[in-house]
Amino acid sequence: MFSVVLLYILTFLFHFSAVRAIPSQRNLPPVYAIASRDTSRQIDAFLSAHNDIRLEHGVPPLKWSNSLAAKATFWADRCNLKHSDGILGDINYGENIVAGTGNFTIDDAVASFINDKGE
Repeated sequence: MFSVVLLYILTFLFHFSAVRAIPSQRNLPPVYAIASRDTSRQIDAFLSAHNDIRLEHGVPPLKWSNSLAAKATFWADRCNLKHSDGILGDINYGENIVAGTGNFTIDDAVASFINDKGE
C-alpha cells in the first residue's frame, strides 16, 4: 500500500513539474513582441528572415553576435530613428533601422529593408 501511494505521489509531482518546466507554445508572446526580446525564438526568427533573403542573393548567412546585438539594443532603446554614425564602436556596421506598430513582424521589418534597397 505504501509503495502504491508513493508511486501515485511521485507520478503526481512529476506530471505537474514537467508541465511547468516546458511552457506551452500557445502561452508565449509573439516572436516580434518586446517580451520575446533576446529569446532563442526571436534570434532564430531574425536570422532566418535575413538569411532567407541572403540565400536568394548568393551571399553567406549571418551568424548571431551577442556583442553586436547588445549595441543594437542600446541604440534601439534610445528610440533615435537614425543611423548611429559609428558611435557604437570602432567599426562601422551596416544598419537597417525600421519602426512599426501593431502586428509588425520580423518578416515585415526585413521586407522593408529589401524594399528600401538602393535608397
